[in-house]
Amino acid sequence: MNCFEARRALLTDPARLPGDVANHVSQCERCGRFAAQVRTLDMRVADAWSIGTPPGLGDRLKLSGPQRSRAWVPVMGGLALAASVLVAALVIGFPSAQGPGGIDWAASMVAHSEYDAAHELSADPDASQDFERVIQRLGGRIRAIPDGITRAGYCVLDGKAALHAVIEHAGERFVVYVLPGVAAQQALVDLGGWHGEILSGDHSTIAVLGRGTTDAIEQLAQSLAASVQWSGSA
Repeated sequence: MNCFEARRALLTDPARLPGDVANHVSQCERCGRFAAQVRTLDMRVADAWSIGTPPGLGDRLKLSGPQRSRAWVPVMGGLALAASVLVAALVIGFPSAQGPGGIDWAASMVAHSEYDAAHELSADPDASQDFERVIQRLGGRIRAIPDGITRAGYCVLDGKAALHAVIEHAGERFVVYVLPGVAAQQALVDLGGWHGEILSGDHSTIAVLGRGTTDAIEQLAQSLAASVQWSGSA
């Protein structure tokens, strides 16, 4: 059992955890905090269910148009689903809906890193090959495989296909995102304990995030930009 698997289980049904997950949460300080946040959110959603309907609201809704039948899930199922969807709001706040600006992408990347915690998994010996396969899937060509890749996979951020990778450098692990065809605002990231930088070129946006020092972040981002060629670039 690792943190990645434990968080998946917590976001599926925090009220009924398998024994190995419960043991991990009880021993891991970070997952214990995460579990407390999810359960607090469940309590808030449960409180919301108990709020009464304002007088006359039913009649006003009937006048607004024809009624449609709707299937409702059980309350506990609804709470688990709400926790899965809203946990990012509890941890770092919702991204704004003002378009793909730098801060919007930063919030999405931090939320994705918290949920899909690939940086906490052991190194994958096939990570370099996975990196190249994903870049090719996204329409790019590898000029040089970056050093220190421990994980690489395909993901979707705000509806955009992206590379989600982990690079180990100077004893630290950095989370990397590469989004082809996306022009985000350049931005420094400082959200939820994550620090990093988002850089945007003519054909892609690259982000490097970490939890420790930030000295190597700009260098890593520029190295990544130079390692991939996109269709139409010189």
